[in-house]
Amino acid sequence: MSYNIKQLSELAGVSIRTLHYYDQIDLLNPSRSQNGYRHYNDNDLLILQQILFFRELEFSLAEIKKIIFAPNFNRTLALTDQKKMMKIKRDRLDLLIETIDKTIKKNSNQKNMADEDLYAGLNKAELEAYAKEAQEHWGDSNAYRQSQFRVKKMGKDGLKKVLADSDKLNQQIANEMTLKRNPASPEVQALIAQHYNNLRAFYEPNLTMYRGLAQMYVGDKRFKSYYDQIADGLAQFMCEAMNIYCDK
Repeated sequence: MSYNIKQLSELAGVSIRTLHYYDQIDLLNPSRSQNGYRHYNDNDLLILQQILFFRELEFSLAEIKKIIFAPNFNRTLALTDQKKMMKIKRDRLDLLIETIDKTIKKNSNQKNMADEDLYAGLNKAELEAYAKEAQEHWGDSNAYRQSQFRVKKMGKDGLKKVLADSDKLNQQIANEMTLKRNPASPEVQALIAQHYNNLRAFYEPNLTMYRGLAQMYVGDKRFKSYYDQIADGLAQFMCEAMNIYCDK
C-alpha cells in the first residue's frame, strides 16, 4: 500500500515537517509522482519504524543513518537488539521509580519547605510564567507532580543555581541571535539541546511537551515579555529553534 505524506504523518504520528527533513538529509527518501508528490511504500514504512525505534533509544539521526544504510544491516537483528535495549531501559526506569518511592517514604517524616520558599530568587514574571505553565498545561499530571517534588528536594540553594544556569543559557542563546545565527544552525541547536535537558531539573520532558512550551513563548504574553526583555525578538527566535529541535 502507498501513502502520501499527510497519510503517513497521521499514521505514524510524525509531523510532515519532520518527514520533509528526513527526505532532505537522505534518511527517508520516498518515490515521487510526476507532479512531485511523495509516496511512501511498505519498505519506506519499515525504514521509518526503524528511525523511530532508534530515536526512542536516543540515537542521533547521523547514527541512525549510518546503521540502517550499512551494507550488512539486518532489520530482524536490529529489531531484536532494539527489544533488548528497550527492556534494559524499562528495567532502569523501574529501578528509578523504586528509588523515588523509597526517597518519598524517607522524606515523608522530614519537614517540608514552605511553598513560598520554593521560589526564592525568582522575579515575579518568572514565577507567574512557571505557575501558569504548570497549572494550565500539566494540571495534576505526572510532570506537574515531578516538578513539585523536584523543586522541594533541590531546596533554596539548588533552585537558585538552576535558575542562574537558566539565565546564563538564555543569554547565550540571545547572543547567538544577535550574531544573526539561523535557529537551525549547529551553534543554536547545541544550546537548545542543553535547554531541553535543563528541563529535567523540574520534570522529564518529551518532544510534544517541548513543542507546546515553544508555542507558549510566543503565544503567552508573560512568557513573551520575559524573554523579549532579555533581547528583543528572543521569544520568537526560541520558539523557532525549539520547533526545529523537535523536528530533528
